[in-house]
Amino acid sequence: MVLLDVLRFGGFALALAVLVRRARQADGEQAVWRCHTAAVGVLLAAATALAVLGAAGVPARTAALVVSPSTLPACLLVYRGLSHYNRVHSATHRPADWAVGAGCAFAVAAAGNALLQGGWFPTASSGLELQLRLLVAGFVAVVLVTTLQVARSAGALRAPTPWALGASLAVLLVLQLHAALVPYGTLVRVGAAAAWVALALSLAWASRRGGVPRRTITTSRLTTTTTAFGALLAAVAVLVATTLTPGSGQLRWSVVWAGAAVASLGLRLHRLVRELVDHDRVRREATTDELTGLANRRAFAAGLEAATAAGGPLAVLLVDLDRFKEVNDRHGHATGDRLLQHVGRGFTGVLPAGGLLARLGGDEFAVLLRGASAAAAADTAARLVAVAVEHPLDGVHAVACSIGVASTDGAGTDGAGTDGEELLRRADAAMYVAKGRGGGVARHDAVADQRLRRRGDLSERLRAAFSGPGGAVREEFRVHHQPQVDVRTGAVTGVEAQLRWEHPVLGTLSPAEFVPLAAQRGLLGPLTAHLLRGATTDLAAWRADGHELRLSFAVSADQLGDPALLALLDDVVDAGTDPSRLAVGIAEACLSDDPERALLTCHQITARGIGLVIDGFGTGGSSLADLATLPATAVKVDRSFTARLLADPRTAAIVAGTVDLAHHLGLEVVADGVADTGTLQALAALGCDVTQGPLHAPPAPAADVRALLAAARAGSPAPRKAPVA
Repeated sequence: MVLLDVLRFGGFALALAVLVRRARQADGEQAVWRCHTAAVGVLLAAATALAVLGAAGVPARTAALVVSPSTLPACLLVYRGLSHYNRVHSATHRPADWAVGAGCAFAVAAAGNALLQGGWFPTASSGLELQLRLLVAGFVAVVLVTTLQVARSAGALRAPTPWALGASLAVLLVLQLHAALVPYGTLVRVGAAAAWVALALSLAWASRRGGVPRRTITTSRLTTTTTAFGALLAAVAVLVATTLTPGSGQLRWSVVWAGAAVASLGLRLHRLVRELVDHDRVRREATTDELTGLANRRAFAAGLEAATAAGGPLAVLLVDLDRFKEVNDRHGHATGDRLLQHVGRGFTGVLPAGGLLARLGGDEFAVLLRGASAAAAADTAARLVAVAVEHPLDGVHAVACSIGVASTDGAGTDGAGTDGEELLRRADAAMYVAKGRGGGVARHDAVADQRLRRRGDLSERLRAAFSGPGGAVREEFRVHHQPQVDVRTGAVTGVEAQLRWEHPVLGTLSPAEFVPLAAQRGLLGPLTAHLLRGATTDLAAWRADGHELRLSFAVSADQLGDPALLALLDDVVDAGTDPSRLAVGIAEACLSDDPERALLTCHQITARGIGLVIDGFGTGGSSLADLATLPATAVKVDRSFTARLLADPRTAAIVAGTVDLAHHLGLEVVADGVADTGTLQALAALGCDVTQGPLHAPPAPAADVRALLAAARAGSPAPRKAPVA
């Protein structure tokens, strides 16, 4: 038996040396070959122990019984190495773990015990020796099946290395089962030793041939799960059969191994269930809005794509909450979030069956209605508007909304066809129309679509104009001035500065066309800086000509909260502009957005000696309390009042009351939009101080204003140009 010990020791040592060298290579497969190296190391240690026991005179059968348990971890390590190989080269699957391999081996041992006890096969072994042989057979069977499965998945069944591994494992399996059935002899002992050495050398040979499979392994998770579930059923069947059939101690070992299999495989299946739950949660989170629990943009896009692919009538509603930003600014984001959740629940309650409601982001929602006509879609939109207004959060926080409706009959007769993106774009266009009307519902039409396209084009051109460092492109924005005339003397005492966009392709654009877009783009700051610096330059030039004028310009509500506005005013004053010659115009709506912040900024403006004018007085909805606390120096009567002054006695009474109230508060009154001498005379009779409008002059470049001033000084009328819309 010395030759057998030499065979074992030499073969294992040679395989170990090759595998150690392979495991040191950094190519992504270190874990594979480390496991195989450890397995061969365990076998080498077992061979050494057998040689020592044999030299000590221990009988070969006893020595084998003592050393046999070491083959179990060796088999598990080979199994683990194959699993790592699968992990490295798999595109779709996390490989089986220790629990699956051990559970299957325990199931094989349990089934073997049951078959032997049932008298299917005779046995020459018993007790621990039989159980060890059945366990080893079970683990070898698991490694054999795993080897063949990995080779098949990798397309390497015709390669020599899988066959070498499989052959050695098959021989081992047969010899282990033979040893359990017939008396243990020399032939079995020699054959088993040779098979273990062949397994080790096959692993070493595989490491030398390289580990890259012929194709990417595509084993699915279902394969491992099915194997584990089948082994679990087998183990449970053994338990049931053992319970129903009384017998000897072999049946008790069946229970032990079947119980171990159930525990191991149950652990794996429990992990699988948990993974499935996590996968379902991740899937739902990917298509669900976290705040409201509604569908999100991804889910809506998928639903819209499916609906358009199916054909038939279809409608899209795009919903935007009006003035939602004010809720966040005044009451905090927590209240804003609660309001979004509240609105989402309200919308869900009035949605027709089969409708899809999604939150696209921010304060924007979308509704998808399959099979809905244009009239049905408009009716749903009206219900959404009503539920938002009639059911405020906490009875206090009511919110209005603007809804755009676009529909298609699915046949293409309405021009929309079945293109979901086009339908969504049309709903967006209609929503902007609704917003422009002050809220409510608007259905898509060709005029609105053309308006939105122009708006989008202007927005992109505006972005491009300010995307660079501000050279020649910004020179397209020219400063124009509209003279303001003293009612008593008829002299020009000031100007209101405005911007005109002289685009080389689109022509001259009025502020009404591009200022709202600039506000959306966050470009009001640069525009205002460009306006004020150019206007104060003109003001200095007029002063050099001997004309002392006052310069006013308007700012938005957002700018009142921007520290850059005060910094800009300081810059122009430091550059030499007299602050008493400047006036900042604010709309009444600026006071309602954030009164405390607006009031603080207004006080900081007047503290610098700069005037403050309330533009469009009487149209912004502010209270008289705001007027009492605001440090204004003048109020401007809106052009909507001056236009009706002569035709409507009620309007005349309102203007008279405004003039009287302003004078009692020590404020100057400026009337905007004066277009005829009759209106001018009526305003003079009411005590108005200053007027501006097309009667005197339209907004014009600085050169035209200079000519007007020079003509007034000379006592002759100045040439007049047609106003720009």
